[in-house]
Amino acid sequence: MRFRDFVILMGVMTVVAWIAWIVVLFLIDPMSAGSLGFILFYLTFILSLIGTLTLFGTGVRVVFHKEELLSRQVSRSFRHGILLSLLIAVSLMLFSWQLFTWWLLSLFILFLALIELIFISLKGTHHPRKVSEDENDHN
Repeated sequence: MRFRDFVILMGVMTVVAWIAWIVVLFLIDPMSAGSLGFILFYLTFILSLIGTLTLFGTGVRVVFHKEELLSRQVSRSFRHGILLSLLIAVSLMLFSWQLFTWWLLSLFILFLALIELIFISLKGTHHPRKVSEDENDHN
């Protein structure tokens, strides 16, 4: 998939996810929907955040890390979008259950940092491959 196609597809899907979240937010009664309403709320919210943060992170990486392959920038942005979205969603869940404490949030951040460390160590992403301008244009 070309980079431009990725950005268009991810942008459209992110807009669809935000619209779905707004629909869930305003049209589903949480008292009568029960667990399904709860799951739909957080699922659409997480998908919306993943898309938004991935696009934002990819844009920042493209501007500031031009020497790195676009595919690596996108995959790293997607992974960070997922992790940050989980952090935000779990924080909201803990807050709604009145369990939000600094030490519990710190443990979850440590857990997410360990996941990121595993990805870095397994994929060797700490050594970005530099590319020429010709190679980057084909992505």
